[in-house]
Amino acid sequence: MTLTVEVVELVGRKNVYHSKTGKVTLEPRYSTDSEVYPFDLCVHGISTQSREVHKVKNLSQMFPVDSTVFFIGPTYYGEQGVVLGCEKGLVKFQFFQKVEPNFGEIIRNKDVGCLKLFLTFLILIV
Repeated sequence: MTLTVEVVELVGRKNVYHSKTGKVTLEPRYSTDSEVYPFDLCVHGISTQSREVHKVKNLSQMFPVDSTVFFIGPTYYGEQGVVLGCEKGLVKFQFFQKVEPNFGEIIRNKDVGCLKLFLTFLILIV
């Protein structure tokens, strides 16, 4: 007879802001799906709690002024910004939208550039 256990795996940790206390804690995140394993394959005595989980921070420690951040929203995904400050549970950021370079002139002159490169190559061979 094989004894099995249903397990929910620890997939990571997430910083959670508690608005009532103004503190930020690092809390474990578990998988939404459980899996079944044989009891014999389980390792016993591993602590799931670590000291990191109970470290308490506030927003100003997590987001120091002038630190670099990246936007992960849908409109300007990946844009770089800086932290302007924190007050009353809100963090103020400033993001810099990058302007796409204009490659029009390069595209128009591509044939001229290829010809110069080809002539240079011929001169080096001869």
